Amino acid sequence: MLATSRGCILFGFSFLLFTGASWAQFTAISGDVKDVDGQKLRGAEILIEREGQKGTYKGAKTDKNGHYIYNGLPIGKYTVSVIVGGQTRDQISGVATRLGDPTELNFDLKQAADKQLAQAGSTPAQEQARGMSKEERERLDKQAKENAAILAKNKALHRAMEDTAKEHRGSLSHCRRSRRDNHSRAGGIPFATARFRRSLPPLCEFGRAVAAGKWVALFPGIG
Repeated sequence: MLATSRGCILFGFSFLLFTGASWAQFTAISGDVKDVDGQKLRGAEILIEREGQKGTYKGAKTDKNGHYIYNGLPIGKYTVSVIVGGQTRDQISGVATRLGDPTELNFDLKQAADKQLAQAGSTPAQEQARGMSKEERERLDKQAKENAAILAKNKALHRAMEDTAKEHRGSLSHCRRSRRDNHSRAGGIPFATARFRRSLPPLCEFGRAVAAGKWVALFPGIG
């Protein structure tokens, strides 16, 4: 009886040690995600894939503060991806987890986008062509050539419009100078207007005299 009790106690103690050791091997990854405008991104999906072994962990999403956490990960190295609208917006590989506090991993989608543009350089079509079939690559090349031809045509049209605008502005300036010269030679509209205004007082006096019946005084030979 005593031996049986001792066996049960040892088994229970060993089970507790094994369970504790097993739980102690699980870790977590947490962090914050910022959108391209620098604001906290809510609802982004976090995909965690274990490197070197099979294991994909889904279900984590960022909260209203852009924060996420995934618990229960075995110790190892992982590739962590941020997915927005079904598209992978950023990805970090070689993330090693550790016992204790969660491994912190933050994402800045603006920096990720800038980095992708810098890596792509001037050949985004080549990056896009990876993994495509021969027919798809040919279609992509044809579309790129058509886009380049349209762009060149638009640039030529823009230059032609600029040249026409310059000629039009030159013609307007010439017409304005010609009008000013003609105005100066003719004595100018202000001068003619002044002459007309100086002739108004005698005409007004004549009108008042006729209205008062004094037109005979103005024309003594009549009546």
